[in-house]
Amino acid sequence: MTPEEARREAKARLGDVVDRGKDPVADKEAETRRETLTVKAAASLFVERYAKRQQRHWKEIERILKKYVVSRWGRRDIVEIKRSDVVQLLDHVEDNHGRIMANRTLAAVRKMFNWLLVERAVLDATPVVPGMSRANERARARQRWLRDDEFRSLWDACKKAGWPFGPFVRFMLVTGQRRGEVAAVKWRDLDLESELWTIPADGTKAGREHEVPLNALAIEILEAMPRM
Repeated sequence: MTPEEARREAKARLGDVVDRGKDPVADKEAETRRETLTVKAAASLFVERYAKRQQRHWKEIERILKKYVVSRWGRRDIVEIKRSDVVQLLDHVEDNHGRIMANRTLAAVRKMFNWLLVERAVLDATPVVPGMSRANERARARQRWLRDDEFRSLWDACKKAGWPFGPFVRFMLVTGQRRGEVAAVKWRDLDLESELWTIPADGTKAGREHEVPLNALAIEILEAMPRM
């Protein structure tokens, strides 16, 4: 910008202040605030300042927000999201990814909006209200298990898959433990001589220490794993 251009710009800004009562600094600050209030920015802030510090499964929360929420609302102002938007979002997730994932998405969105409301004072109210969850998941408990031939096919596929996912799935199969618990297992929690795996309280869904007996197949899988 040349000095002459700078003088013209300064006169124009002064005219805004004197003639129209505008405040260029306040306008700039308002614009900056608006940029940080997009759903994408709000979700990122929520993950960084809350989920990573308070939620053990924060990566799953981050994945859900990115895949189902930011992908649809990312550029929208967070304060513009209404109750009807949440309902439409859950309809979309349920229709395309199932009822359980719709409820997981609702849980992540509820946490995010509550945090923005209470901890950050970004919102005056949350668009998430009681009764939005889809039907009780327990009412639709699975009634089917793998047949013997399906189990063998999966076991063989794990061998072809190799490290790390092959042994990972096989270990889940022979111990009957959840994916998250198997993913978090540490060598210090395993006693191969006593054939026992002790899951610490902070690693279980119930919040209680849990002991898992290890059969011969589980021991064989563990002994073949690299110690990292």
